[in-house]
Amino acid sequence: MKVLMVCGSYPPEVCGVGDYTAKLIESLQRLGAEVTALHGMRWDWHATKMVRAAIARHSSDVIHIQYPSVGYGRSLMPQLLSIRVPAIVTLHEFSHVKALRRAASVPFLLAGERLVFTSQYELDYVRRRFPWIARKSVVIPIGANIVPVRRGQERQTDEVIYFGLIAPRKGLEQVLELASNLKRDGSTLKVRLIGKVPEAFQAYAERLKEDAKHLPVVWTKDASELEVAERLAGASVAYLPFPDGASERRGSLKAVLSAGVPCVSTRGKQTSRQLQDVLSLASDSMDAVKSVKALLDDHSAWERASAKGVAYAESFRWESIARSHLDIYEECYREGKRHR
Repeated sequence: MKVLMVCGSYPPEVCGVGDYTAKLIESLQRLGAEVTALHGMRWDWHATKMVRAAIARHSSDVIHIQYPSVGYGRSLMPQLLSIRVPAIVTLHEFSHVKALRRAASVPFLLAGERLVFTSQYELDYVRRRFPWIARKSVVIPIGANIVPVRRGQERQTDEVIYFGLIAPRKGLEQVLELASNLKRDGSTLKVRLIGKVPEAFQAYAERLKEDAKHLPVVWTKDASELEVAERLAGASVAYLPFPDGASERRGSLKAVLSAGVPCVSTRGKQTSRQLQDVLSLASDSMDAVKSVKALLDDHSAWERASAKGVAYAESFRWESIARSHLDIYEECYREGKRHR
């Protein structure tokens, strides 16, 4: 099976969808698929010609578009590509984006030969508005964007970690509020922010760092994947206050849980009952302080939360995710929708 994977961004570029795509490709290749990543181009009017040339060059059986990602910008060329050549499309977000972005996804709904959604909530949201997509849609969840390491090292109990992109709408203001509350309470706990800064949000990150300069905040920016994995393996508790709530779409959340780190987070429309049972849910940063201290002060409660998180993350293994994709690829191939 030859697959051409189209993505606007790809590591080392800073993009969550790019990280996901790289993990998916690695997992598909381990299962024997021949996958070529197409990325790093300018998505202008010449892009479709370049993609069609790549299709011919690689004699691809399947075209798979990952959308959106940072590298596409506001270009509509991925949509045009899906109209001109049969393609499978993974829509990573729809329900929580602005109306203009949702409108930009409609061509994929019309033209995509298969539609992949990363959570049942997202599929249900789109299907209520476009019921005819049901026959060609499937849910394949994402996995952790960092593979855990099992070092057996002692976990640090003097810090709370945040892991994810350093960017707006990630709940980082609430993380700084947590640090402020800890300082005001006289706690010896510090907050460690682990993540990368997308190029477009460098100024935002600098403002955030300025706001945090008098707070017990430590920054671990632009660490390698192994360094991040080791940090997670040595962490005791995490705070991930997603503005729209914890959900299955969060690779950073699954990375934290797979490393056995109990997590304090937020509830939203997409927070499943299963996740609610795994997480410590806090309504605000003051509530989060109580949850963090409760986990650190009660070792039995910490162990139960850690075990629940690992078990939850195990149900989203990359091998299983890759096999689900291969099933779709082979189904499309059997239907005679070969792409040259």
